[in-house]
Amino acid sequence: MDAVLTGRIVEVTQEPVTGMSGDDFAAPEGRVPVDVRILDVRSRLKHFEGEVHCAVPALVPAAMECVARRTAERVNALWPRD
Repeated sequence: MDAVLTGRIVEVTQEPVTGMSGDDFAAPEGRVPVDVRILDVRSRLKHFEGEVHCAVPALVPAAMECVARRTAERVNALWPRD
């Protein structure tokens, strides 16, 4: 079966995480929610539709990498390799 993965970045935020002493010098937190759909190419049947999101104590690129890993995990759960 051939499938296509589509998605839309809902929001990208990067905020400093306030440290315990109230300062803003702690590591930033990157947050990225992405709407994802996996469609069968021939039938256009949706195999998955939902939001994949990550909030990580790092910059936005690390959050995007986290979203990509979680999306790959969802795809692997739908079509496990033999």
